[in-house]
Amino acid sequence: MNTTSHYETISQALEWLVALLKRHEVPYQIVGGLAAQAYGAERPLVDIDLYVPMELLQSAMAELSPYLIRNARPTQSAFWRLTYLALDYHGAPIQIADSTTDPRFYNRKDQRWEPQIIDYAASQRVTLYGVEVDVMPREELLRYKALLDREVDRADIQALAPGDAPGVLLEGLPRTVTLTLDLETFDFGVYDALIADLEGEGFRFTSMEALGNTEAAQRQLYALNDRLAMEEPGSDGEHAWATFEDFREDVCRMAWYKPGGQIVALDTNAGNWVAMSAITRFEGHAEAYNLVTGVEQRYRGRQLALAVLALALRYARDVLHAQTVRTDESARNAEALALYNELGYREASGGAQG
Repeated sequence: MNTTSHYETISQALEWLVALLKRHEVPYQIVGGLAAQAYGAERPLVDIDLYVPMELLQSAMAELSPYLIRNARPTQSAFWRLTYLALDYHGAPIQIADSTTDPRFYNRKDQRWEPQIIDYAASQRVTLYGVEVDVMPREELLRYKALLDREVDRADIQALAPGDAPGVLLEGLPRTVTLTLDLETFDFGVYDALIADLEGEGFRFTSMEALGNTEAAQRQLYALNDRLAMEEPGSDGEHAWATFEDFREDVCRMAWYKPGGQIVALDTNAGNWVAMSAITRFEGHAEAYNLVTGVEQRYRGRQLALAVLALALRYARDVLHAQTVRTDESARNAEALALYNELGYREASGGAQG
């Protein structure tokens, strides 16, 4: 007789799944009912829903296959258009959807299909069923559920934000703007003089690759990323990672982490790491992706962001052999949007999301 409780079933499944994804360096984000539970919902859990870049999951398929009940394939319902696979791990249903094949959900408010944009870097780490997991941010989850607007979504909204109607929630939630840049027409020479001038002022531009990608360099990169994250609009001064070990696990050991694409600016006069731009090219994608660009607040106004981003774009063209670069930015971050506009980024078709 099976006496395993529902809590234990979900806990064991999460522990197995998260360990497997980390071992294979697959970023993920928990969504749906389990994400709602992370922020206070108490309704019974139907299944474990999450997104991953499916191409990165291939190395884990041998371990997943004993529990596979549905191969990855596209599906469409009244609410979703996406590609997903399904597992049954000792009684715990798991659905893993692909974030890279343009997943969409139906916006009942405006009666149109919306792209489901998954920002793995924005995931919130919480403990659920005794396991640390990466979860969709609360505001994004509320926005998603307010647009989807099923009965269960309205119940979750009431639990997460009592007294707020879906329309009220949507008014204040951040939008994401997708921007692209054509590297074939980008004039890199325009920024050579700027970089030379900044070097003359005592700034050194380098990369994690040039620094040997050592643990000491990774610790400096962690500290810089953490400071930048706390200075972002709407961050409320929260640390992005609890420890360096968390940062190294989530960033430096991931398949998308390219030391040559981690461009940093050092103030040689003060010995500080002060600015960075990180770029990559995900496997199977023709375009490069600008993960983050930032400058410490006290160093802003000196065009360091332009310099590090221009160097990152050069790496994307010369090393990653990309013809286009893409980035996603909060519509609230006017400073970042102005930077991208100055470089020639243009909003992708489809506009701002949210």
